Amino acid sequence: MKNPALRTMSVHLAWQAIVYQSVNKYLSSGLPSIAHSLPLQKESLHIGVRPAAVL
Repeated sequence: MKNPALRTMSVHLAWQAIVYQSVNKYLSSGLPSIAHSLPLQKESLHIGVRPAAVL
């Protein structure tokens, strides 16, 4: 991919997929602490904080 914006977008989407998969996995495990932090994680992703910091 030569377009940097496009590459950044796909990296961001890939991170989102990883984060949401992890969150769903932990939620299905029934860990309340993860469930409690879920809104914070979504908010962080929404305002563009690096997903690595969320993980």
